[in-house]
Amino acid sequence: MAVYSHFGSIAAVAGEVCERGFTEFDALLRSGGPSDDPVSDLFCQGLLYLRFAVENPHLYTLMFQYTSPDWTPSRRSPLMSSGRPTDSPAGRAAFESVLHAVRASSPRDTDELAALTHAGVVWSTVHGLAMLSITGHLAGARDQVSRQAFITLAIGIGTPQDTAERSFDAAIARIS
Repeated sequence: MAVYSHFGSIAAVAGEVCERGFTEFDALLRSGGPSDDPVSDLFCQGLLYLRFAVENPHLYTLMFQYTSPDWTPSRRSPLMSSGRPTDSPAGRAAFESVLHAVRASSPRDTDELAALTHAGVVWSTVHGLAMLSITGHLAGARDQVSRQAFITLAIGIGTPQDTAERSFDAAIARIS
């Protein structure tokens, strides 16, 4: 009864676990810190994102797949119209960390819609890598597939391939 008295429902408990998970997730995304290589900073975030998912598969899956009438409608929002994929404070902070890294790493001047689009592509791509890693579909190939995906993302926002490759290697060295 103490759980119901404090949270009101099991769904509210799960929502609180999601919020705490996003808080830990955001702290890890920010832990790489800025450097003089913003593309490497973006890659560090992506690699730390994958690390969080692989090391916390149940929490990660709950955070991104939890659906409950008590939590989903008030916590998810359309990225392109709201500028964020979630209305949960911790989830929004995590996305804003990615958005900041995308803005910093983009060699072109980008408007807000372009920055949101790029951040959505990064978030979606790394989420796909995370889910495929958690479920074992990238067993033995995660590092190679991740490297190519991250470099391709950087090239897509205007980073030359040789710069992207050097930045990825620097990111690996930073988080190892």
